[in-house]
Amino acid sequence: PAPSWQKRNSSTNGNSSNNNATSAEKVIIPWTEINSALGQIVFLLYTLQHTPFSNITFRKHALQPLGSASKIGFMKKSSSSSMTNPQPHPGRRRITALASYYTPQQLQEQKRHQEEIAARDDISWYNLHHYEENGSLLTIGYYARRNFNIALEGLLYCIAEAFLVVEKRDMALAAPYVISVGGLVVGAGASKIKGGGGSSSGSSGEATVGGLPVAYDPSEGERWTAVCKYLLTDLKWLIAYAAKHLDR
Repeated sequence: PAPSWQKRNSSTNGNSSNNNATSAEKVIIPWTEINSALGQIVFLLYTLQHTPFSNITFRKHALQPLGSASKIGFMKKSSSSSMTNPQPHPGRRRITALASYYTPQQLQEQKRHQEEIAARDDISWYNLHHYEENGSLLTIGYYARRNFNIALEGLLYCIAEAFLVVEKRDMALAAPYVISVGGLVVGAGASKIKGGGGSSSGSSGEATVGGLPVAYDPSEGERWTAVCKYLLTDLKWLIAYAAKHLDR
């Protein structure tokens, strides 16, 4: 049910003269690793959001980077007034760790800020982690999967918002695989999909990366594996943007 990863293994056949034949071995990725990877993505977005001068903000969502148990919040009112970033430390700017941007007092304020966000009643929280086994109860699996897919769509929307900032500053680092979610269409080929125009509007249908839906479906593990690869590739461009324009 989880994404699979194919690796090539050499195989030999005593009845065949071709001893260099290769076959693809399907490796099932455990959910613990998938959840940890999603937590790393949340932490990346959270770090960029709170990096001085990044201009990356999330208008509709709040992030809680908690490792393999990370969460994403959907704000009931699209208000960014209480979600503003703390003021950056006026000192050095070439930093590799988020904590180094702030003084101890600012870190305490940031921690308090996260606790306030978690306690807000105008944010609906969804778990950005999942676990599913073959033979699990369908009713339980369906509702957990539905909430997980809602969280995935929210995460993809945050990534698309980050790429809006990237494209305004450096179009050469636009996402190689087009992201379409919640009316946003971003990526190197976004103009072809939209028939021209800016990156701030687009199809409001299914959330996709590279034309594939991001929603998890246990019956389409191969497809979800592909969309995960596309998403990770896009995130490499986001990291390249941070290294080029922010970490200096």
